Amino acid sequence: MSPVNSQDFALRLENVEKIYYPRYTGIRSILRHGIWGESKSARHDAIWALNNVNLSIPRGEILGIVGANGAGKSTLLRIIAGLTFPTRGKIHVNGRLSAMLTLAAGLYPELTGRKNIYTMGMYYGRSRQQVEQRMDEIIEFAALGEFIDHPFRTYSSGMQARLAFSIVTGFGFNEILLIDEALGAGDARFAAKSASRMRELIRQGRTVLLVSHNNAAIASLCCRAVWLDHGKVVMDGDAAQVARAYSEHSAKRQQQRFDTSLPRVKNQRGHAGFSIERVELLDRNDNLCAAFQLSEPMRIRIHYRSSARLNEVEFRLSLRRADGARMLEASAQQSRLRLEDRGMVDALIDQIRFAQGAYILDVSAWSATGEMLALFQTSFQVNDPHYAERGGIPLFFPPVNWEWIRTPPNGET
Repeated sequence: MSPVNSQDFALRLENVEKIYYPRYTGIRSILRHGIWGESKSARHDAIWALNNVNLSIPRGEILGIVGANGAGKSTLLRIIAGLTFPTRGKIHVNGRLSAMLTLAAGLYPELTGRKNIYTMGMYYGRSRQQVEQRMDEIIEFAALGEFIDHPFRTYSSGMQARLAFSIVTGFGFNEILLIDEALGAGDARFAAKSASRMRELIRQGRTVLLVSHNNAAIASLCCRAVWLDHGKVVMDGDAAQVARAYSEHSAKRQQQRFDTSLPRVKNQRGHAGFSIERVELLDRNDNLCAAFQLSEPMRIRIHYRSSARLNEVEFRLSLRRADGARMLEASAQQSRLRLEDRGMVDALIDQIRFAQGAYILDVSAWSATGEMLALFQTSFQVNDPHYAERGGIPLFFPPVNWEWIRTPPNGET
């Protein structure tokens, strides 16, 4: 690494690449091929963790980094932090770095939470007196109560994450912060506290690189974002736009995987002048989504078109597991659809309360005489972090609330 000439930039990456060769490793490979003299076979097997990454990050900018697992996000932060070296390229740093890459790193399992605070405080260069001055604040923020004097190894994973985050943020940072998934520490309440703490640190004018799978956090905390895919920068721009584009891309890829594995039913899009144009599954932030967490909300948005006057249309939802077991039935009616009417209808599930797995959703429209007008099928995944504990048994069937949204005949849907 070398210092940046311009004082306007905190970090600059020039043609940074990181390559791994799984077949040719060790001193024998270097003696045989040299450092850069890879064989054709080695080049063929090369894994590009980063591929020609160029970034300029001004002082005080909050840069979010998004991408799927294996996209190169953590590798990028580790290279900037100096924990590993790029295969090629240059990294210029203007300022002192602090990295929060693995929350529990450096904490000792046999020591109590309190003693771990002392130990980490010394590691960060604080005197015993300085540590004691911050001790109560760190303990209060971690919300561990009497467990602060219990061994760290007895903590749950959430408690460990809370203490680690409280220690790291409690002793302050340098001018440039590298943060990898720290906003996922602990439960939902602590996640809100940690996001507030990060905003406080950001307001102090530091340069921040934030890696997170939480697109809402990226959009709200960052002014700019970079989307990495297989080590390459595929989008660099406004944080909200990048987060939304990545979210939609992820939903489409997930949907494609489900569509190839689930039974296929031909969609009956139109009959008697009525059609269902498309069905969108949206998360709590109205982003397209194909994989939902247990207890999260789901919005089912149905886009319809009617080219004939219909006195009444009934929409029905039918949800099945991949094995065919029926999970949910719901319906709602809409009267007096006009000629060439276009619009949307939303079905809201406040909390997803059925077991982990793949699900098939049939959305159908019916006339007042009981004739099916249209059928549209889609699929999604439910993930349950406590699946093994529950045994895969659904808890209960959720109620569904409906909201009708009417758009002008020539309006956009």
